[in-house]
Amino acid sequence: MLVNIVCKYCQSPNVIKYGKYKAVQYYYCKDCKRKFAGLDTIPKMQYSTSKIADVLNMYYEGMSLKETTTKVE
Repeated sequence: MLVNIVCKYCQSPNVIKYGKYKAVQYYYCKDCKRKFAGLDTIPKMQYSTSKIADVLNMYYEGMSLKETTTKVE
């Protein structure tokens, strides 16, 4: 599966990978010279959107907050 990444600031396709931090892929735009995280990430969040959705589902299904945090880590 090949995904074409475009800059989220200038929509340029001239983007390269810029490394990973805490399992989040970062990119660098050669046109506007800005760095950004992958398009499926929430800015400044430690966990991925799928983990956050899983924890919210567990909580709303009746699990306590303590149980949900021990299941995720």
